[in-house]
Amino acid sequence: MLEPEGWRLRGEMLIERGGGVIAARSADGTIHGIATYEIVERLVFGLILHVATMVTFELTRHDYARRALTACLHRVCRSLGCAATVISEMNRPVLRIKPGSTGN
Repeated sequence: MLEPEGWRLRGEMLIERGGGVIAARSADGTIHGIATYEIVERLVFGLILHVATMVTFELTRHDYARRALTACLHRVCRSLGCAATVISEMNRPVLRIKPGSTGN
């Protein structure tokens, strides 16, 4: 488990490589989710937005934080000219989402 300083350093290195960190916050500023991403080139797809970390804390079954993060990642994907968003878990793609789709 990384300490806060380790997460900060990891985020800085990711940003230096052209990636980023997104947080889903409620109106009172409480963070309910976080995602990290970077642009990766794949032979078949071209540029993709690779999401290595996506963690949410949901108080209901409605997945509001996950949906907010996913929608934001779609916008980032389109704005950076990527062909798709790939959300990975344990280095294994579990969901591929084309920009503009709802992800459901």
